[in-house]
Amino acid sequence: MFNFEINVIQPFVKHEDGVIIWTGNVISHHSTIMKHCFIVSHTAIAGNTTIEPYCFIGMNATIRNSVRVAKECVIGAGYVILHDTNEKEVYAAHSTVKLEVTSDLLKNL
Repeated sequence: MFNFEINVIQPFVKHEDGVIIWTGNVISHHSTIMKHCFIVSHTAIAGNTTIEPYCFIGMNATIRNSVRVAKECVIGAGYVILHDTNEKEVYAAHSTVKLEVTSDLLKNL
């Protein structure tokens, strides 16, 4: 495992060979990260989660507790995974939508 700086890896996390964990992630208790996964910066992986081999988890992705991310999945930046995935699925977040109001309106909320 290659573990960059400022990661929070809680007790009982298991990892296999070839895992890369970039900077500033949270990997919660009892999670398993299988071989050759790449986890980019600022992801949140909740407890009791399994990331199967050859997965890519993009920046600011969030994975709910007790979820299994199947083999060879790509989880795009900012995506939220709430349920188990199937092999080789690709998840991409939608672009942010610009609202037709100005920030002045927010002062009165």
